[in-house]
Amino acid sequence: MFDAAGKAHLCSRDGLSLEAKFPAIANAVSKLKLRATILDGEVVAVDEIGIPRFQLLQRF
Repeated sequence: MFDAAGKAHLCSRDGLSLEAKFPAIANAVSKLKLRATILDGEVVAVDEIGIPRFQLLQRF
């Protein structure tokens, strides 16, 4: 999502802000020099040995 100034923001598919939950990702998104672009993806949490674990995201 872009604001009126053209700055990119991190949001859910429902349009809810995810910037407080994932500040590192939101910071990276805000630095993108893209216009009228939608990036689709998923946040993945990995355990201490690098295995993706959906349960680790549940606390967010």
